[in-house]
Amino acid sequence: MPKIKLPNLTLLRIVRFVLGISFVGEAIASRQLLLLILGGFFLYQSVMNFGCAACEEDRQLTEEPNLQDKL
Repeated sequence: MPKIKLPNLTLLRIVRFVLGISFVGEAIASRQLLLLILGGFFLYQSVMNFGCAACEEDRQLTEEPNLQDKL
């Protein structure tokens, strides 16, 4: 199971968390399974810091510099 990374909060993580909570709450109130799954997905992304923009920082650290940077 992935580690929970809470110290590095970003605006996108907060937005995902708020969307996930609101979708889950609305899904429970209206008994819609699809909305519950979508809300759970957003909550998972926000808590685990998993998503499209989450790996951008790690990718920059592991990339080799361009050939022009070496000159």
